[in-house]
Amino acid sequence: MNKRIVVKFVPPAPVKVPNGKSTTRTRTWQVDKLIEFLRAGLTPLVQQAHPGVELEVVEGRAADVRFDGWKPEKPSVVREQIGEMIGTVMEDLEAEEYLSA
Repeated sequence: MNKRIVVKFVPPAPVKVPNGKSTTRTRTWQVDKLIEFLRAGLTPLVQQAHPGVELEVVEGRAADVRFDGWKPEKPSVVREQIGEMIGTVMEDLEAEEYLSA
């Protein structure tokens, strides 16, 4: 069985944008595109820190990091590392590209 890290990602809440003096419209996130952005950014960071471990990013109701096919010596440390990596990747996010029109 392959070693995998499964990241459950909770998309941000929809964004309300003013549409006039007293009206707003709601813009939702393009979740598939957002998850692909996160996966693409995380994969090299995870592979550098944990060679031979695959990464999977899925949408979830609660944020979580799971280990499939292996158990690191210090899971809490690895989860913290992954959390920091997610923060680093998300800093480069251009929200306008991932919000619906």
